[in-house]
Amino acid sequence: MLEETAKRLALKGVGLQLTESAMARLLSEGYDVEYGARPMRRAVTSLVHDTLSESLLREEVTEGDQVCWSWCDFTFTWLGSSGSGQSGSLERLALGRSRVKSG
Repeated sequence: MLEETAKRLALKGVGLQLTESAMARLLSEGYDVEYGARPMRRAVTSLVHDTLSESLLREEVTEGDQVCWSWCDFTFTWLGSSGSGQSGSLERLALGRSRVKSG
């Protein structure tokens, strides 16, 4: 599922990576003893696809960006290079929250 997402993003010139903490969180959200891994698609859709889609539509993620998802402080965040062309500029977005410049 995430490989398909990464391939579609690559066609738009955007890279996608997930940290071990993000993968662990997706596994815990997407696995259910009764249903197995069936809820995984819903977890990936709600936690990754929906937010990425909104960010692409708002042009917060643009061609040349590298999106790296992490699970920290009970929220998913992503770090990506700015689409403004300023090399080394990093931006942090907490899911469902406003954009905040980081160090």
